[in-house]
Amino acid sequence: MKTILVTGASGFVGSRFVQRWGGALRILAPTHSELDITDEASISRYFADNRPEIVLHMAAISNTMQCEQFPQESYKVNVVGAKNMAHATAASKARFIYFSSEQVYNGNRESGAMNEDVALSPESTYACQKLEAEQLVQELCPDAVILRVTWMYDIAQTGLSTHANFAPTHSELDITDEASISRYFADNRPEIVLHMAAISNTMQCEQFPQESYKVNVVGAKNMAHATAASKARFIYFSSEQVYNGNRESGAMNEDVALSPESTYACQKLEAEQLVQELCPDAVILRVTWMYDIAQTGLSTHANFVVRILDAIAKREKIYFPVREFRGITNVHEAVELLPYTFELPAGIYNYGAENSLNTYETACCFFEMLNTGLKCDDIIAPDVERYPEHERNIAISNAKIFRASGGCICFCDTLAGLRIFIDRFSL
Repeated sequence: MKTILVTGASGFVGSRFVQRWGGALRILAPTHSELDITDEASISRYFADNRPEIVLHMAAISNTMQCEQFPQESYKVNVVGAKNMAHATAASKARFIYFSSEQVYNGNRESGAMNEDVALSPESTYACQKLEAEQLVQELCPDAVILRVTWMYDIAQTGLSTHANFAPTHSELDITDEASISRYFADNRPEIVLHMAAISNTMQCEQFPQESYKVNVVGAKNMAHATAASKARFIYFSSEQVYNGNRESGAMNEDVALSPESTYACQKLEAEQLVQELCPDAVILRVTWMYDIAQTGLSTHANFVVRILDAIAKREKIYFPVREFRGITNVHEAVELLPYTFELPAGIYNYGAENSLNTYETACCFFEMLNTGLKCDDIIAPDVERYPEHERNIAISNAKIFRASGGCICFCDTLAGLRIFIDRFSL
């Protein structure tokens, strides 16, 4: 296994790379006191002691205002630091992966998507520094890979660096209030809107249909309208539940005629139709049931995995329907693939894991993967009475989104995703 040195490992991208791959790869993540990229002697000592074979150079001052205010200090990090790291990497015959920025295009006047061969004339201090660093890296490390990365986002998570993105609270943005939305869009000017807000508890929707309608339908309509008016991209999160009235067997595709039965499913379908009417270029994702375990700072509901782990801990029997077919998706995989949806052609796409097993069979398979030493029959039981009128088939095909994304959006099937999840969290 090759040794990978990550500079900027406490930064926004670096911290997430270390979190995601730290258990699988041999990663060096030095602090500033251990490796000062502006000091050639510090770099030489670190390379001699650790002998990295791949260098991911992410360290930078990326705050553009800071670069404008303190150009000499940022130049020392963004240009001299990159030059020093490239020189040391070349001398050690390691591979250099340099993280540049889309900002190098910020002086271009062309329209449409920029390709890497276009002539550049960056305007900001930060962009000029990144371009100069690119040129030095290519000169010193002819076999280097240079990545011009886009603006990235995440929510705040314990132990991870987070920079500014838009994740407003209800008090900051009330999706049921058009005036609140107008003010927020005017103040913040989002370019991509991920509309995930919903009342997704199906029982709550049945009990309080007017309240859930206001959020699930009116809220989606309001957000779609504001997004269209601001010429932003709208990514709407619908649900596999829109298929819950269908009688077909096998994996559902997006073109099948729908006749949803539950209040929640009807609301999501109505919202889809309004979104397409108001935002013809919107991307609509019909997401599956997702799972995670409880983690500090992250919301977790009683999902498939949590329910089974809780039943095992309490030595209680838990029932899963035999007449239900659905995909169940690792939420971390869904999040990792999400940025690829921003470039999809407009339309409706299934989003999540495929699964040919019924929910009871899936639960049994997951239980056996856990190797608890307990008998499956003592914990996992079949519910043969639920859905008596017809099988509830909300299993999806994700072939359309795979094709439309050029293969970039490729989900594991349900069982493979569960195995990866078990390994990742050592369950």
